[in-house]
Amino acid sequence: MVIDYADNFTAIRYHVWWPSNSDPYYRYNISEVTTRTNYYGPQYTPYLYVDGYIDAGYGYGAWEGFIDNESFNVSPIAMEMWGVYDADNDSGVINVRIITEEDPGLSSLRLRLALTESNINWRGPNGTVWHHQTLGI
Repeated sequence: MVIDYADNFTAIRYHVWWPSNSDPYYRYNISEVTTRTNYYGPQYTPYLYVDGYIDAGYGYGAWEGFIDNESFNVSPIAMEMWGVYDADNDSGVINVRIITEEDPGLSSLRLRLALTESNINWRGPNGTVWHHQTLGI
């Protein structure tokens, strides 16, 4: 449900149950996709939220402006991530270190991590052939 316009823009595309609930990327993540979709409440695909709280809607012609405007805001929190993946066992570990440069002035903060996969060649029910930033399984 998200499109990126810059190499340094991070996105997660949730494959929802419409136009077809046979989409394997929806089927692999039914619980997470349903939870996120119900939380944000998009009525259309594609649909964009920038930084998880700016509703940029479904008019993707304006999305670049929303993304550019938000890119000027500096976060008081930085993250370092590293990990290992064992292809033989199809398992891995991700380590995350949160660094606060200053008091973020926020309470009830939550950290959510998601693995995404890009360059997936699969013809979706909507005709899309290439899928990027797709929520991983």
